[in-house]
Amino acid sequence: MEGHDLMQRVKQGDKGAFNELLDKYQQAVLNYAYRIVRSRHEAEDIAQEVFIKVYKAAGSYSPSAKFTTWLYRITSNTAIDFIRKKKTDAGLGAKSIYEESAGENAKDLSDIADTASVSAELRAEKNQAEENVNQALLSLPENQRMAMVLLVYEDKSYKEIAQILSVSVSSVESLIFRAREALKNKLLNK
Repeated sequence: MEGHDLMQRVKQGDKGAFNELLDKYQQAVLNYAYRIVRSRHEAEDIAQEVFIKVYKAAGSYSPSAKFTTWLYRITSNTAIDFIRKKKTDAGLGAKSIYEESAGENAKDLSDIADTASVSAELRAEKNQAEENVNQALLSLPENQRMAMVLLVYEDKSYKEIAQILSVSVSSVESLIFRAREALKNKLLNK
């Protein structure tokens, strides 16, 4: 059953439909939130908040777009609110999010150095490259970061991204262009 149909059932008071909705879309919301904040714990908090909002919005749910577009829009807005609140609470910029996630995901490079195998070195290089990309992605402004995550990791079209972020397609094109340029500059200067 599709999200729209499940939401209609939730709107009519069917709590089982909400559980089906949760089972069907929770992992996608969690993955998207994680790609934005790079912290499993924070992504779980965001996903929980998203589904609370979905449940509360059931009574007034009136689809103007695909259900998944509506769900990703709620997730995007919740993630932005979370990031802004975190910046305000910490009095820090976007780097604080990276620094926290880097602490959670950091590898002890001395362990890698102790292993002389080529495959371990290749894994270390790959991990470092992924970390560089993640760091560069986290340094982007929120809208650019979300546009890139939606395009690259969620495989959304420019039109879907525009609907999710509530901007025009030309704005998405601009966001993606600026994000790619910023990522290229950051990664080439590493």
